[in-house]
Amino acid sequence: MELGSSIEVAEETIPSSSSHHSLIITKSSDQPKPSPKPIQQQLFTITDFINDRKAIIYYTGLENYDKFQFVLNSLGPASYCLNYMYGPIHQLSVPDQFFLVLMKLRRHKGNFERSRFFGISESDVYTTFVT
Repeated sequence: MELGSSIEVAEETIPSSSSHHSLIITKSSDQPKPSPKPIQQQLFTITDFINDRKAIIYYTGLENYDKFQFVLNSLGPASYCLNYMYGPIHQLSVPDQFFLVLMKLRRHKGNFERSRFFGISESDVYTTFVT
């Protein structure tokens, strides 16, 4: 059976049973296959957590947004001039890229989940992390 094929159910008598049941599977190729969904909009951005101290601690391990900004700024201007291993990531700001990296380090979640949180591809999550 081909992916995307439909299954139709019909009723038929089964001699060895007192009730009437059957399942007929037919292949139907007239139905269009669903197209892959585009990458979603960014759900997470560091600016959403400016006043959410508990979330900052949970996702980054830092005490608050000011500490996050302090650590990012302590990296100096070089953090805004990175040479990305597999090409630049234009969809995320540098603070959000840093947020993504800290979240990955702190929560140890996979690239799939991070890609959905930040609205980027899994390969962009990987590129951001290894850079």
